[in-house]
Amino acid sequence: MVQTDVPPRPETFARREASSRPKIQRAGPLSAHFKGLAAQLFMPAADSPSPQAIGITSCGHGEGVSSVAVNLAMCAAGLARSVVLVQVQMSRPAEISLQCSATPGLREFVTGSATIVECIHGVADGAFAVIPAGEAIGDDDLFASAETVTALLEGLRSEYDCIILDLPCLSENGSCLQWARQLDGIVLVIASEQLPRSEAVARLSQLEKVGAKVLGAVINQSRRYLPSWLDRRL
Repeated sequence: MVQTDVPPRPETFARREASSRPKIQRAGPLSAHFKGLAAQLFMPAADSPSPQAIGITSCGHGEGVSSVAVNLAMCAAGLARSVVLVQVQMSRPAEISLQCSATPGLREFVTGSATIVECIHGVADGAFAVIPAGEAIGDDDLFASAETVTALLEGLRSEYDCIILDLPCLSENGSCLQWARQLDGIVLVIASEQLPRSEAVARLSQLEKVGAKVLGAVINQSRRYLPSWLDRRL
């Protein structure tokens, strides 16, 4: 049976003893681009509904999905929103360390060995919460049933303003689509100059077939094509 008890919002983490609160080290100011993205997604115009559960994915590996997800969570928390980041991607763990416990996490919840309460950890002095991927077993991403995904999202929706999911890429075994069909929207991360147009169209078609709503795209790792003399003057 899926256990869906959800702890209170992130204020709870701020009341923990300092020694037990995980922290992250921020290397410089957050990009204005991520702040703008968070505002567009979670603070839309008055006549537009705000998506609550958003998945971040890509067409292939190494396009910066985890970086976008983490920075978006930080910026959403800066908008006075209660935020939880769910690390669904397991076969290729995030390069960014959140400096929180790696287990129990999503794998333990899906397999029934832990409750949501046990899987949610605080980061950044309680600024937002995270459900880590959990114990790494093999190279395959975890496949969760539709019922399990529903139970997790329903529990989190009742407690958090923003739910951000770091999803596997669309070229994987289809686990991304199992999550995408139940979210309010998808943000596609595209590594500049790496993705053929035909592949992008094919992956978007995959999302459309399961009823996923693509909110937009983040162009990552872009390059500037300027003469060196001009680039030095800018």
